[in-house]
Amino acid sequence: DGYFNYGWDYDETSGDNSGMRPGLNISKPLGSLGINVGLDISTGYGSGVMLFAEKALGTWRLALSFGNDVVEEVYEQEGNFKIGIFKDFGKFLCGFETLSREGGDLEGTSTFLTLRYNLAK
Repeated sequence: DGYFNYGWDYDETSGDNSGMRPGLNISKPLGSLGINVGLDISTGYGSGVMLFAEKALGTWRLALSFGNDVVEEVYEQEGNFKIGIFKDFGKFLCGFETLSREGGDLEGTSTFLTLRYNLAK
């Protein structure tokens, strides 16, 4: 499967709407477990490459991502773990993701409203 992602990031560290994040998810089903594994690649306001696992739960999908996601403004902030929940509408998925960040003297969370378009269907 392949998804084109378009997310809108709300950064709780700075308290603002930080920007858009286009990206791409490339995944492969893992046997009969009902789990997809792959890469979550994003750019725009920050950039990141994360390994992810996604499990279908009826018409919902739970996604866990591990890797490196960096935002560079006045200082560099990094995040290494992201969790998301998506509603599957067939060709489109819509959901929320959250990513904890650290950098400089600040710690915070980015929350993404993400729309995913399935390139394989």
